[in-house]
Amino acid sequence: MMKALFVIALLASLTACAGNTQQSPMDSLGDDPVAKVIDRGYKLGEEVKRINNYMIDGWQYVSDDAIIIPARPSLDYLVLLRSPCHSLRSTNTIGLTSTTGSVLSNFDAIVVFDAPRSFEEKCFIDTMYTLEKDDSKE
Repeated sequence: MMKALFVIALLASLTACAGNTQQSPMDSLGDDPVAKVIDRGYKLGEEVKRINNYMIDGWQYVSDDAIIIPARPSLDYLVLLRSPCHSLRSTNTIGLTSTTGSVLSNFDAIVVFDAPRSFEEKCFIDTMYTLEKDDSKE
């Protein structure tokens, strides 16, 4: 009898936990970084092969496999990575490899230094796109 009550109590607590999950609006977009960028009020522009280093002014986290690089007030870039870069979500600073004075898709990488673990993660760039503000979203 005691064993049956324990099993019922355990099942009730698991059911209560399962019903108490909350999703943020960004979670409902799944893992598609392009959908997340569009939801932020951007339109996807042309694919680019390079970004000049002198144009880079910060970055914004989109997902583990995408970031936005603001370049000028009217020009931002979406950078898609070859594979997830899990350290992106918990860092404030990134670096970019650059051997030609430009960041190149399919050649350069984003470098994330995880200070607590003294770990450097290199996340190679797959493709890059220009982003335009979608005025119809405002």
